[in-house]
Amino acid sequence: MTARAGYKRIMTGEIIPPVEGQMTLDDFVPSPKATPAPLAAPPVRANTITDPRPDLTADTQHWQVLLTLAMAADVKAGRKKLPLLGALHGMRCGGTQLVEAEATPGRLVLRPILDPKAGWTSETAYREAAAKFLRPFDRDVKAILQRLTQEPGPEAAESCPWPVE
Repeated sequence: MTARAGYKRIMTGEIIPPVEGQMTLDDFVPSPKATPAPLAAPPVRANTITDPRPDLTADTQHWQVLLTLAMAADVKAGRKKLPLLGALHGMRCGGTQLVEAEATPGRLVLRPILDPKAGWTSETAYREAAAKFLRPFDRDVKAILQRLTQEPGPEAAESCPWPVE
């Protein structure tokens, strides 16, 4: 019998076996010889950020790349707290979609979803939010949208200038 099976008397060191049904040290502390079960790692897609609106599936892949490139632009510019990523993330949560421009086929542009249940309540609300949050980053947003137009798939995010852990 080992010391872990019961307990030792303090004065004599005598090993006392556990009583039937009594909890032992092994019930609280696993044996040092026991190996813990490995934790399953969550699936991670390198160099992408998850779309905050999975219910809008038509442009999810574009938004993942757009948000990843926005984060890269923030990091490259040395901006703290990633304001461009936050602004675009908020616009997407509010109900903004990426669609092909009518005037220039193949070019992607940001457009509001005008539906109070799934998007913006009005065009005015969308324009006010865009002016407040995206206007400071006009140059970056245009560059990212142009890059998305040239490389629409995840390949655009794979060439990010920063590693994703």
